[in-house]
Amino acid sequence: MADREKHPNTPRITKNARLVLDILRQVGQPLTAYEVLDRIRPQGITAPTTVYRALERLVECGLIHRLETLNAFVSCGREEVHGPSAIAICTDCHGVIEMQNDAVPGYLYGWAETKDFTVTSLTIEILGQCSQCRIKPEPNVDSE
Repeated sequence: MADREKHPNTPRITKNARLVLDILRQVGQPLTAYEVLDRIRPQGITAPTTVYRALERLVECGLIHRLETLNAFVSCGREEVHGPSAIAICTDCHGVIEMQNDAVPGYLYGWAETKDFTVTSLTIEILGQCSQCRIKPEPNVDSE
């Protein structure tokens, strides 16, 4: 596994999870589990449960993110395995930008600790419009 050679702390993943990860990395945008399944079928994987298990493992390993808002998954933009991130999602094109700084999740974990609250999951999704979608001209609507 090339990832393990470059980054020895990268967790071991199954062949199916590797195929799913490769698809998400190639596409570079969020895909639903069924969109992943459609792309992976030519490689012999036809069961949704196989894809769901692979996605779950990849999320646990920190190699992909589950986007609650889109009910989709996207590959992590960082090379190293890490914890939760903040992700900006364009509501028009569904493009994503991953925050490359652990300050916000770190702050929230610290806050939770001071309140004696155990965090089991942390998802930070910021919805808005990316710069490319913001500059698209509005379609002309003739009012005759």
